[in-house]
Amino acid sequence: MTWQRRLTLTRLWLHLHATPVALGIGALVAAGLCLLVYLPAGKMTSYAGTIDGLEVLDDELGRTPRFLVKLDQGKLVRVSGRRGDGCRKGDRITVVHLGGIRGYISGANGCRRPAHPAPQAPQQKAAD
Repeated sequence: MTWQRRLTLTRLWLHLHATPVALGIGALVAAGLCLLVYLPAGKMTSYAGTIDGLEVLDDELGRTPRFLVKLDQGKLVRVSGRRGDGCRKGDRITVVHLGGIRGYISGANGCRRPAHPAPQAPQQKAAD
């Protein structure tokens, strides 16, 4: 088979199957771009902090809590929490940062109530 014949047959095949081939290539390119953008590329780092404020975002999936967290290093960050966590202002929380191509992806990982000392009974003065 000559090169001219192969080239003609290839052109005919592409003419007959252009749409499925183009859709397949387009789907592969789109999937590759999504993987590049949404897959984490860095190491996971976690920081401890205290919840300084609370917000609630309403979307089509329901209500999502957002926390304003003051990290122990002094920086304020805003992170999303999970529904039903029951976190309150003043609770200790761990913030997880995960590096990606779009920047850092942040999330909250559990709340812990600060330990309060047990209330002491009032002391009575000794009778003289």
